[in-house]
Amino acid sequence: MSGQEKRQLVTNLKEKCKQWGLEYAPLFGVGQITPYLYVFTSHLHEFYDQFNNSKAFSIQGVERLNELLTRDYFDGKNREGEYFQQMIKKRLYQIVLPLTKTQLIHIRQRLESCAKLFGNYEPSDDENSDLCDDDYY
Repeated sequence: MSGQEKRQLVTNLKEKCKQWGLEYAPLFGVGQITPYLYVFTSHLHEFYDQFNNSKAFSIQGVERLNELLTRDYFDGKNREGEYFQQMIKKRLYQIVLPLTKTQLIHIRQRLESCAKLFGNYEPSDDENSDLCDDDYY
């Protein structure tokens, strides 16, 4: 199969998956669109493009994230308030905690230099946020 034929096939697959998703939603309701269906309709063509078949199609990572977020929600103490913010902070802490102090300082310096480039960024609404504590390092 030539490169142009493959591109055409991937484009057709993308359109058919998108159309299938658009037909699914009115039939079963938007609330019935699961992570599986989202990945299928939005990303199956990418799997085919990269691996030349759809056998490699897997949403194991999406399923794992869904499992973690569901567990975080039901284990959380703040289900009626800022639960989303609580879950995001927990995930960020899990990513950041294994880093060394030097790595954290470099990340912070990079973030500050990016902020200077973009100028008009919106600061945190929470002045007492743990993520913005200058004494943390």
